[in-house]
Amino acid sequence: MQVRQDHNPPFSVAAAILALALLGAISLVLTWRNISAQQEAAYAHMELAAQSILRGVDGGVLRSVLRFMRSRGDADSLAPVLDALFEEFIETDDVLYVGLYSPDGKLWISSQRKDQQGPAPQLAPAVLQSLQRTGSWIGQQKLDERQAFLAATVARIGLPPPPEMMGRMRFLRRCGLPPGPLYLVMALDPKAHLALFRSYRRAALIQTGFVLLTGAALWLLAFALLRRRDASRRVEELERFQSKLLDHTPDGLMTLSAQGEILSANPSASRLLTEGADIIGMRMQDILPGDAPCPGTMQTSGVRPWRQVETAGRHLELLCVPLDPEALDGERLLLLRDRTAIKGLEHELAEAQRLAAIGSLAAGVAHEIRNPLGSLRGFAQLFASRLKDQPPLGEFAVTMVQEADRLNRVVTDLLYLAKPRELHPGPVDLETLAESITRLVHFDLEHAKARLTVDLQAKSVYADSDGLTQVLLNLMANALPALPESGGELCISSRLDGKDVILEVRDNGEGMSPETAAKAFEPFFTGREKGTGLGLAIVKAIVTALRGRVGLQTSPGEGTTVWVRLPSGPQPPAAGGQEIGSE
Repeated sequence: MQVRQDHNPPFSVAAAILALALLGAISLVLTWRNISAQQEAAYAHMELAAQSILRGVDGGVLRSVLRFMRSRGDADSLAPVLDALFEEFIETDDVLYVGLYSPDGKLWISSQRKDQQGPAPQLAPAVLQSLQRTGSWIGQQKLDERQAFLAATVARIGLPPPPEMMGRMRFLRRCGLPPGPLYLVMALDPKAHLALFRSYRRAALIQTGFVLLTGAALWLLAFALLRRRDASRRVEELERFQSKLLDHTPDGLMTLSAQGEILSANPSASRLLTEGADIIGMRMQDILPGDAPCPGTMQTSGVRPWRQVETAGRHLELLCVPLDPEALDGERLLLLRDRTAIKGLEHELAEAQRLAAIGSLAAGVAHEIRNPLGSLRGFAQLFASRLKDQPPLGEFAVTMVQEADRLNRVVTDLLYLAKPRELHPGPVDLETLAESITRLVHFDLEHAKARLTVDLQAKSVYADSDGLTQVLLNLMANALPALPESGGELCISSRLDGKDVILEVRDNGEGMSPETAAKAFEPFFTGREKGTGLGLAIVKAIVTALRGRVGLQTSPGEGTTVWVRLPSGPQPPAAGGQEIGSE
């Protein structure tokens, strides 16, 4: 069973995807901005720390030089003094390198940590230009394959002294101090600062990842809920469809236990079996006769046959299938079809085929009979005229003429039944038709001492005028012999029923038994000694050709009513056939 599915994602799913994407983008942007800000703050902090340490180193160098000058030490001892000072500075964890450079960028004295095995950093031309122009420089540079944060400034010991200090400056020159401004360079280890930044960056990334994972989990949960809701909706739609299908299908469907107890049944099954009564819990053996409840056992060919059953006036077709093919004695599924109408059509088809065969045979026989019959009637008339004064021969000759005429009428009816003439339906005025029929049967009514009444509520009908005339004449001819010897009554009536017109020919005669009524429209069937059994058969053939229906209501001693249903306009309903019972 398939139902229509919506291949486009629901609006809520699209909204959830958009919300997740927006949340992820916002989280990434905010995280990136925070990390960038923290990185800038870390570098700013390192710059402040480098400048502070550099100023401390510069002050320490100046104080050491001043103490050296007051001590009037050996002229060659200034470099060891500064070297010892630089060793003290690099013993701290933050300082990697301290050095003094001449104005041309050449190293004069330096000291670096023992774990630094590379050469001392050189001052690039851009650095020298910045020092000459601004007096300071700060930036990053690799130091022995290790990233370092370098800060440089003009040392105060290299600046031009006031005049009263010129003697001391000359003393320092003799002690090895290079002439001109000296540049003090310090390398700061950024590991601690960057470790703090990396810790923050890791925490920010973990937090962002957690937010994204939480959002993704929530989105997946929402998506799963939406999919579950959509699946539930489709299941509900499928259940409703199956329920409607089972409730409104014309075929019966039920499940039976292994003992034949009805476990479930749709309304059609209840209607077909018990006219709508509740059958749940009943046993199929109590509803259907014989072994019909469980027909259709598996054959060697793998085909389960349908079985025909007749119950309560219905022709049913049943098929029993095990729900579990491996357990043939378990629960079963029973299908029921109402074949009453099909049986009626099959009966009518067989009847039509039989009538066609009879008609074909009758046509051949009638043609063979009509020619010699004409000759026999001619000789009979001749004998009747010659022997009219010689009883009883004259009476025999008249009887021969009468029987020849009756036989000719039978042959004519056979020919019409075998090959009806072509009909041309059109509007027929019923009042004019009734007047014509009244004139035609006037003498027959007087002979039967009967009275004819006409009650036409519908004034016209869509039919062939000659064919309808023959229908009414045949019905009246069939009714006259059944009337009582006195007080007989015939009535022709018409009335509208929706888009159809119903014509009725009603008598107060002796009526028919149910067996006779069931065969009344069959050819050659008659309940009278002198009847041919073709009148009502011809009526049915004409009415069927006019796309109408014919039937009768009768019971012994209460008269007979034959009704004919014909369309009132040029769009007749589907052709019908014989019906017995009330209209």
